[in-house]
Amino acid sequence: MEDTIQVVTAALGALGFGILLRMDRRHLPLAALGGAMTQGAYLLMESLGGDLFFSVLTAAFLANVWAVVLAHVRRAPTTVFSITALVPLIPGGGLYETMSALVHADRAAALAYGTQTLLTAGALGAGTLLVAALTELTVRARRKKEKEQLSKLPQG
Repeated sequence: MEDTIQVVTAALGALGFGILLRMDRRHLPLAALGGAMTQGAYLLMESLGGDLFFSVLTAAFLANVWAVVLAHVRRAPTTVFSITALVPLIPGGGLYETMSALVHADRAAALAYGTQTLLTAGALGAGTLLVAALTELTVRARRKKEKEQLSKLPQG
């Protein structure tokens, strides 16, 4: 039940963020679905025994693949779908707890929360970078293949 609540609130958070960013209304349901999917992927990886970094990395990777595919299908910028899908993974709570521990001079807690926050942020960045790199390699390979095919056509 708790997982279901997390997935639903992730969808609502992504939807709210899409509204806040003045996302095209046609894309809002997909933004919500992306947030739910991202949180679901994170929870699934976590339940399968994945550590924090791997669980967030996997969810961020899937969110960005989702964004690239939707951007192509809906003819919209990738960031429109990527940002809203990644919202549930943003380590806001960890950052708050880190700052709170620092204010209260609890160095051990600040270090623990800070480490988790940095791991989460790093995994978010790594998942995004991985999809961006794979997308770029795919586009380059496709262009190279098209160029080779065009050079094989008879001239004249």
